[in-house]
Amino acid sequence: WWCGRGRTGIAGPPLSRSAYAIGAYGENLSAYFQAVERMHVWTEASALFGVVTGVLGVLAVWMTASVAWFCAAPLAGQTVALVWLLMRAPPAVRQGARAQMADVMGLARSLVPFVAAFVALTLHYKLDVLLMQRWRSAADVGLYTAAYKFVDVFQALVIVGASALYPRLSRAAQHVARSSERTGEPGPRWAGTRATEFALLAAVPMGGALHLASGGAVATLFGASYAGASPAVGWLALALPALALNLLGGYLLGAAHRMGWVATLYASSLALKIGLNAVLIPAWGPVGAGAAMAITETALAGAILLVLRRNAQVVPGARAMGTAFGAAALLPLARLVDDPTGGLVVGAGYLVAVAALYALTGVVHPRVRRVIGRALREREVVTQAP
Repeated sequence: WWCGRGRTGIAGPPLSRSAYAIGAYGENLSAYFQAVERMHVWTEASALFGVVTGVLGVLAVWMTASVAWFCAAPLAGQTVALVWLLMRAPPAVRQGARAQMADVMGLARSLVPFVAAFVALTLHYKLDVLLMQRWRSAADVGLYTAAYKFVDVFQALVIVGASALYPRLSRAAQHVARSSERTGEPGPRWAGTRATEFALLAAVPMGGALHLASGGAVATLFGASYAGASPAVGWLALALPALALNLLGGYLLGAAHRMGWVATLYASSLALKIGLNAVLIPAWGPVGAGAAMAITETALAGAILLVLRRNAQVVPGARAMGTAFGAAALLPLARLVDDPTGGLVVGAGYLVAVAALYALTGVVHPRVRRVIGRALREREVVTQAP
């Protein structure tokens, strides 16, 4: 914020803008490595950026106490990440090719729904903090920001997973679409359906465990002074399963060339969230914002599932949905247990109970577990340029 808003005198903003420019070029190369399913190269570059920026930023603050020098750390981190991506890219990708204006204009037109969708998505997930700042005290803003860190981490994990799957999901979606056009009937269950089921089955226990252990998690990570954030964390945790479905659903609709639906759904959800925040934040502060997000994400997930069914043939099976609802139904029972650790023990027990439920229903097939394990061990799947 300080680097971007020009509060550092002369040096800060140019350094920050240079870092953004280099990072934007690096994102193009990152997109290439994601498209050819060499995700480990993108991960390595991201790790280098984080390490270099973090280490140099700490050293800059410690040695100079200058925010301007601190702004130089992201510039160095983005440069190192870009160099790494260039070193790992094939010569044809490094050299590039002269683009035709028709191709550029076609690409620009295809980007319009993506831009609209991501603007709506960004406002949807960031506007509540600004509304909290307007309607409540700075202390409430700090508590809600701390609580929202759990959402930020979870959201990043979902996006990384969906990005890794996106190239295969895109190819599979086009195959299903062509099959449906030939036969005139809905296609068979495909990877998008299975990914949706897996996301829901993975997110429900994570959200449930965090809901139960919100007090212990906040105390462990932030200390006793942030105990007031625990109720907000409890509400935000209830939104995590729907959040996973919504983010993955956006990728699936993009793979099916229905990104306009993503922009429409998130814009509508944003209007609902602003209305709920206007009522709940002035009355209940961080808890109200957390409740507004839980309600909004759940409603959005229902709408996205309907759109996925109609436009991408994503229809989660009854067994997966029933098992996920069964895992969620264990939450009220778990809350009856008194836990002096702030819910940490109960949360761990809840995870064990959900694992037993999944094993009993056989909802995660052994073949799926083998495929996931093999994918995690693979370093390169596709190496040719697109």
